[in-house]
Amino acid sequence: MKRLLLVAFIISFVITLQAQTPIVTTLRDQTPQMTYGIGAGLNISNMTYKPAPGFYNGIYPEWNPGFSGYIFLGLPLNKKYWIQMELGYYGLGSKIDNKSNGFNFQNETTGMNYLTLAVLPKLIIKKSGLAFLIGPSMAYKLSSTASLSGSVNPNDPIGGIYANNDYKSFEVFGILGLQYDFPAGLGISARYMQGLVNVAGDSYGDAKVFNHAFTFSVSYRFTK
Repeated sequence: MKRLLLVAFIISFVITLQAQTPIVTTLRDQTPQMTYGIGAGLNISNMTYKPAPGFYNGIYPEWNPGFSGYIFLGLPLNKKYWIQMELGYYGLGSKIDNKSNGFNFQNETTGMNYLTLAVLPKLIIKKSGLAFLIGPSMAYKLSSTASLSGSVNPNDPIGGIYANNDYKSFEVFGILGLQYDFPAGLGISARYMQGLVNVAGDSYGDAKVFNHAFTFSVSYRFTK
């Protein structure tokens, strides 16, 4: 049911994007009109384990870099308020340093790749180019992997990248961000994404796992 819901939202997003007349303008114009474009950037992500004390024998995840890319559609409600819809890919995860905790491998990296659909209300700061964004993003996990490296025992395998099915497929993020739009169409943004759904699979028992990330991106609004 969740997969069907996500697919339905994606289809409606694409239909809306194709149906709109391609008339665009900058956010500083007197008469706001629809905008659309693309964006890409860097994620710095991590995972929070609850309860954390004692879990993984005291090992705590570290921040891990990843890639993001998206297309967006901006729909003005008036000169001050917009709705920005985004269909994107986000590579999230975390790293664990195991070398001092008796594990067979010194480094373990969890990678989680998501297809996302965000609906973000956008507040424009008049004549400044600045805008605040806050809203939800639904996410469907395309894949998840575990990467092991740095064997501490010559008799153990050297590691590698393996499929990791210990996490749930559906996620919901809360997003808070700041964006600056240049008159020529270029934009830059910084955001914080907080996972609102416990993504831990059955193998985690009573423990809960939550994603969170800082994202930094550059975008461009297409014009005629």
